[in-house]
Amino acid sequence: MCEGFTDIEYKYCKQITDKLYHHPLALLFLKPVDPITDGCPDYFDVIKEPMDLRTVKEKLNGCKYESSFQWRNDVMKIWENSIKYNAKHILIKKITEKLKKISIKMMTNIPKTDVDLWYIQLQDASKELQSFLKYNPSSSSGMSRSKSKSLHSNPYK
Repeated sequence: MCEGFTDIEYKYCKQITDKLYHHPLALLFLKPVDPITDGCPDYFDVIKEPMDLRTVKEKLNGCKYESSFQWRNDVMKIWENSIKYNAKHILIKKITEKLKKISIKMMTNIPKTDVDLWYIQLQDASKELQSFLKYNPSSSSGMSRSKSKSLHSNPYK
């Protein structure tokens, strides 16, 4: 574990980094931009603080971050740099915006304790249950509620 992180916080940041790194849309963001091979010779004129997922992963694994806040800032820097540099490239901009949205959702509540982690998992389970309950099988099956109940009643009464 790294100084400045709780064990849970560090593991959570690593999981998010890995999810982003392996996301199918993240290919453009896996390694540092090379202005020559990537065809963007003015990149360092426009972007003063480049960042990429490999660098984030290496910094996290090497305990170079003092807090999850610093780690989060670097992840967000990836998307901000891309949006700034690719303002006229609609497809790249849309991909970046999608990854930024995914990142924000995952980084909104970074747990520091077991209780924090439990609460996040409880919220996720609650959302999943609410989504499941929106579908009412009795209304689509054509069966009335009373018939549905009788299928589950005790046959030995």
